Amino acid sequence: MCSVALSRVAAAAKVVLAAGRRYTDVHATAFRSFRPAGAVRGRALLAHELDGLLLPADAPAPVGHNNLGEARAMRETLLRLGFAVDVISRERSRFRPRHRYDLFVGTRQNFARIAATLNSDCIRVAHLDTAHWLVNNAAIFARELELRDRRGVAIDSHKFIQINRAIETADYATLLGNDFDFDSYAFAGKPVFQVPNPSAVTYPWVEDKDFAAAGGRFLWIGSQGLVHKGLDLVLEAFARMPDLHLTVCGPIREDRAFEAAYRRELYATPNIETLGWVDIASPAFADLCRRTAALVYPSAAEACMLLTTVPQQASAAEG
Repeated sequence: MCSVALSRVAAAAKVVLAAGRRYTDVHATAFRSFRPAGAVRGRALLAHELDGLLLPADAPAPVGHNNLGEARAMRETLLRLGFAVDVISRERSRFRPRHRYDLFVGTRQNFARIAATLNSDCIRVAHLDTAHWLVNNAAIFARELELRDRRGVAIDSHKFIQINRAIETADYATLLGNDFDFDSYAFAGKPVFQVPNPSAVTYPWVEDKDFAAAGGRFLWIGSQGLVHKGLDLVLEAFARMPDLHLTVCGPIREDRAFEAAYRRELYATPNIETLGWVDIASPAFADLCRRTAALVYPSAAEACMLLTTVPQQASAAEG
C-alpha cells in the first residue's frame, strides 16, 4: 500500500510541476499582436498581467483580481487610440523587440529591462500600482517591529515589492493611489499622473440600504500580507470595542503564524466574525456589503483597497 501511495504522490507532483513549467513558459515567451479597427497611428508594446491581456474584448469581466480587467482595459484603450498593440507578460525578464515602438506601457515588474531593449525614441510609461519599493518595504518592517514590541511575536506577514528602477527609466508614469504613494516617487522628478483604482466588481447602488442598522458594522477585506495590511491593528481595536461589529474576509488560514497569534480575536471574540476568503462577485458578499457601513483597511503602503458606496453604484476590489 505504501509503494502505491508513494507512486500516486509522485505522479501528482509531476502533474503539478508540469503545469507550473507550462505557466512559466507561457509568461516567459508569449507574444500577441492586436490591430485597431481603423487606421494605425503607431505601434505600442504593453507589458502587464498576461492572463488579462489575452482575454478577448467580449469575454466576461474577470473578478480574480482587478489587475486582470485593468490589463484588458489598457489594451482596448490603446486600440481605440489607433495603436497596433503587442502584448507580453510583465514577468518577462528577457525580451527582444520585433518592431520599432512609438510607445511602451508596462508595470514596474521588469520595466527597466524591457525598456532597455527598445528604440531610443520610444516613449516609456510606467504604470505604478503601489508605493515605491523602498517606502513599501520600509513600512512593512516598521509594522512588523511594532507588532513584535506590542505583542511579543515576530511575524513575517508582508508583501514585499521587488527592487525595480521603473520610475527612473520612465519618461512618464501613471499611478494608482493617493498623495502618500505619489510622494514616494517625487524624488525622480518625472511627470506622474494619478488614475482611479479600477474595481473588479461593480454593484448597483442600494436604494433601500438601512444605514441605521449597518452603522456599527465594519469590514476588513484583503489578501496576502495581513500585518502589512493592518489586520492586526484592526483586530486589536475591535476587541476593545464590543459594541461594534467587524467582519474579516481574507486568506487567514494561509498565514498560520498570524492566525496563531490572533486566534482569540479571530475566532473567540463575539463581535468579530472571520469568514476567510470570499468571492466578491457572489450574492453573499453583496449581502454583506448591504449590512455593512464602512471598510476599515489601515495598510502600511499600497495604492488602495477600494470599497466605495457612491450615488449610482458601489464598487469592490480585493487587493
